[in-house]
Amino acid sequence: LRQDFLADAEPLGESTYPRDGRKECGWTKLDFIDYYVDYDTNEPTRWYFHSMKATFETIYYDASTVPDPALFVPPDYCLK
Repeated sequence: LRQDFLADAEPLGESTYPRDGRKECGWTKLDFIDYYVDYDTNEPTRWYFHSMKATFETIYYDASTVPDPALFVPPDYCLK
């Protein structure tokens, strides 16, 4: 994600993370996404995608971990 991916987002305010009860802050953007972070650590907790009506929760987050770049290489058939 770009560092400014929340530019022009509107704050949703504070809420309680349903999975473990910790406090979180949320933003919504362009009838596309709701994004939530832990109130104390600023780590991502969940995303809600409006068009899919789907929530994705962060189970584990480590800012120092770098994923294997091979995980993001599209299959050959996508490049044709």
